[in-house]
Amino acid sequence: MPVGETKAKGEIFSTDDLSEFPEEMEKVIQSHITVEAPHLTARNHKQLCAAGAASRTFCLLLVDMSNEQVAKALKEVATSAVDYAKELAENREAEGVEEGSTPNVDEAFRIQAVQVTTSTSRFPGQPVAPGSEFFTAWAEVGHAPMFLVELDTQRVAAVKPSILGQVSQQIAYEDLKLKELPEDFNLPGIMPDPEVPLMRVALATLTAPIGALFTFVFVAAVAAVAPELEVPMLGAGAAGMMAVVIVVWPLAMRRTLALVVGGA
Repeated sequence: MPVGETKAKGEIFSTDDLSEFPEEMEKVIQSHITVEAPHLTARNHKQLCAAGAASRTFCLLLVDMSNEQVAKALKEVATSAVDYAKELAENREAEGVEEGSTPNVDEAFRIQAVQVTTSTSRFPGQPVAPGSEFFTAWAEVGHAPMFLVELDTQRVAAVKPSILGQVSQQIAYEDLKLKELPEDFNLPGIMPDPEVPLMRVALATLTAPIGALFTFVFVAAVAAVAPELEVPMLGAGAAGMMAVVIVVWPLAMRRTLALVVGGA
């Protein structure tokens, strides 16, 4: 069973005004995905972390956490959301605000927990590691195992386990200070991409300083040894090196396995 999955029955919402349909649909979807912690990818980050039509969104990134740790975090975030909703309702009642009226933009927000792993699984369909941009953003919060990201404002903040049960209140009352990332920072670039072309990753690796140095040394060694070997030996050597690359490089192995079992 996926982490955070519930056994709640389906809900039905209706509206007589078609213009209200997107907002109502958004509420239905958000009410279900906020109780789970999907793995963040370049394909789903906007759906999970972008601001909605009626509320702001804060993504809570859970880095390299076990299923038990994720489940505990989800429970505490849910408790915080319920407590904050009660406080908000009491405050609005005290101020004479009609029940059911739309909260202002500062009051309306949601927290969506997502998972990120810093290593790539060798098996198709499993999580992949994010790009180097992620580690730049992660360094901004001191490599905290939990941190908030507001995608639309490019702000981040580390979240300590001790405040997780009050994280909604911490955000609402601005006790949790979010830090702006550099203006030229490519925040979407931190998202893991399980479908990134293998050749693109290889070229990026080989054109980096360390990769370029390794390539130069490797090509020089092959050029020195190859003339002394016969064709069958060269073929066997090439096959052996390819096998080593597939075993050592997780992304290459998962793509190789995907050719057999499917997936990405």
